[in-house]
Amino acid sequence: MKFFPLISFILISFQVIAQRSIVSTVDTRTIYIGIENDVEIAIPGMKCDSLLLKASECEVKGEGCYYKVSPKQPGFTNFYIVNKSTSAILDTVKIRIKTLPDPQIKIKRGEITNMFIRTGPIPYLPYCEFNVDLKITEFDLKIVRDSNAVFQSLNIGSSYTPECLNAIDKIIPGDMLILSNVKIVGSNNLKWFLQGDVGLLKFY
Repeated sequence: MKFFPLISFILISFQVIAQRSIVSTVDTRTIYIGIENDVEIAIPGMKCDSLLLKASECEVKGEGCYYKVSPKQPGFTNFYIVNKSTSAILDTVKIRIKTLPDPQIKIKRGEITNMFIRTGPIPYLPYCEFNVDLKITEFDLKIVRDSNAVFQSLNIGSSYTPECLNAIDKIIPGDMLILSNVKIVGSNNLKWFLQGDVGLLKFY
């Protein structure tokens, strides 16, 4: 009987390890359009002040080992790790470029409690570890009771209007509050229009 050694690999951080360099992004092998993506680079045995990052089809800001990269279109880009003094390319790493996922809407505190947030619904990006400023500009609000809409209104702004708050105060157990057709803006002129019902809260 032959015995083979067991080799264990432990993923400590999101890193792309090329032949010589280490390129670290928030999301493994991926950067996103519409935001400044934090990128760190390193080459064993070389100091940060001797390195420079260049990227095709991207705007690159920073120096040494720390950069912010803004891609222009989806697809792929090449990161070039360059020797700052000689301009020689030390390594090349291929990175995917994607669009940000559509925001989702939260209208209560967490997933368990039914505590209602009266200041307005909260937009957020799912499965993202970076911060993107999002703001709701308008949405349709509807209150449904026994399958019938007892209140419906277009809400301008991210907070509930006095008219909507007055209707919310009259909600009884069994009612459903539904948000639909939500318009959201983000940093760098990002815009989303979430059509249909995107947020629902049932009162007990």
